[in-house]
Amino acid sequence: MPASTKLIASSALAAVLAALLLAASAGEEAAKPAPAEAAKPPAAEPAAPKPADGELRIVAPKPQSPPAPCGPGPIFVLRIDDESPDGAISEWNLAYIGRWIDRAREQKAGLVVIHLTTYGGSLTTVIRMAEKISDVKGVHTACFVDDRAISAGALVALSCDDIYMKPNSNIGAATPIMVSPGGGGPEAVPAKV
Repeated sequence: MPASTKLIASSALAAVLAALLLAASAGEEAAKPAPAEAAKPPAAEPAAPKPADGELRIVAPKPQSPPAPCGPGPIFVLRIDDESPDGAISEWNLAYIGRWIDRAREQKAGLVVIHLTTYGGSLTTVIRMAEKISDVKGVHTACFVDDRAISAGALVALSCDDIYMKPNSNIGAATPIMVSPGGGGPEAVPAKV
C-alpha cells in the first residue's frame, strides 16, 4: 500500500475514532446530574395556539442526545486485512479476534474497532468469526471498512454494532462460491429450495 494511501486511511480512522469519542463525551455530559442548588422543577411549556380548521400545525421535535457509541474504557483497534497471515478471513485471525475481545472485556474497553480490508475468505471461518464478534456483551464494536469488505468481509462488518466506511470504499456481495475440483472457475452455489 503506498504511503499516501496509508496516510489517508490513518486519517480517516482517526476521524472516525474522534467522532466516536466526541459523541461519547457529549453523552456523558448530558447524563451528568445538575448540582443540587441549581435543581429547579422544569418550567411548563407555553400552550401552543390551536390551529384553525384545515390548517396544518408543524411542531419541531425536542432535541435528544444520541446514545454514546462507546463506554469510558480504552479503545482497541484490530487490523484485519488480506496481508494478514493466511489472509483476512482465516483461523489465525479468528484466534486473533478472540484473544483481543477477551482482553477488551478484561480491561472494560469502551470500544473495539475492527479495521477491515478484505476480498473475503472461508465461509465456515467467517461464520465463527461473525458469531464471536456479535456475541460480545458489554463492549461496543465498530467496523471501519478501509478499502473493501467483499464477500465474507461484509459478514464481518455486519456482525459489528456499527459500520463506518472510508469514502470510495466498497462493501459487497456475500455469495458463497464453489471452486470445482475439475479446474473450472468459481461458481455461485445454487440456492437450496
